[in-house]
Amino acid sequence: MPLFRVPAILAFLALIHGAYQNLLDASFGRPSLIATLRIMAVAAVYYVLVLAKRADWGVNGPDELAG
Repeated sequence: MPLFRVPAILAFLALIHGAYQNLLDASFGRPSLIATLRIMAVAAVYYVLVLAKRADWGVNGPDELAG
């Protein structure tokens, strides 16, 4: 399938276009983008400071739950 990357590239371009359009809207779009970036920064800091340091933190798959 030579065109298997096309949908992912189109979705990424649509995401970039939506972010750009929000950036142009100074009354509603730009504050929304800033709030989203702040939430992502807080989540990243929480992951680095809390979750990454836990030795027992991880995703349990179906085989591990069955025992």
